[in-house]
Amino acid sequence: VHDMLTSPLGNGQTRFIGEDGKAAIGTYKRLPQVNAGVLSIVSEDKVYEEVYNLQDRNILIMVLALCIALAGIFLFAKTISLPILELLNATHEIEKGKFDVFLKASTQDEVGLLTKSFAKMGNGLKERERIKDALGRFVNPAIAELALSQELKLGGENKMCTIFFSDIRGFTAMSEKLSPEEIVELLNQYFTRMVECIDLTFGIVDKFIGDAIMATWGTLGVVGNS
Repeated sequence: VHDMLTSPLGNGQTRFIGEDGKAAIGTYKRLPQVNAGVLSIVSEDKVYEEVYNLQDRNILIMVLALCIALAGIFLFAKTISLPILELLNATHEIEKGKFDVFLKASTQDEVGLLTKSFAKMGNGLKERERIKDALGRFVNPAIAELALSQELKLGGENKMCTIFFSDIRGFTAMSEKLSPEEIVELLNQYFTRMVECIDLTFGIVDKFIGDAIMATWGTLGVVGNS
């Protein structure tokens, strides 16, 4: 009432503490025509109730949005990390010589392309190892490795090397007294010992001719104590 009577405009709004100790908002309008006025008092909590509710809703929405964003980030990171972990495990398997890796691209992005390329590489290494193993049954493993790596030149090269021929003395007469199984056993033992000696001195077995063996040293650029 005091503010209404002293206000030059005769209307306005004020905040005050009521007799109960709670804040309230009072509005007034002076009516000079009838020498009266209109007063309205509302609790401050009631006035700002919707504002407080809006703040609570905004905080709740912000928390929900943050949770959804974190979940989205986690799922997105998982779609990247899992294929990478699979690639890492496949790399360890290939390092151990296990080329049978089963990888399937689950995405169409760069990680998916990398997975497909890695799977092709594993299959290529497996095929290369198979060819190397097959060649190693007929030629020296070192030559097979050079052939697969395309380091052997067509037409050959001129090199200073040592060529070795060896056979078993009296093998023809000996074989006439032995059965086929005994001859095979004898040749297996003989060739096994000879190949071990040739390998230890960095030689290359060129071929087996009946009971004879042909080997070379220096053809691959490796010099041993021959």
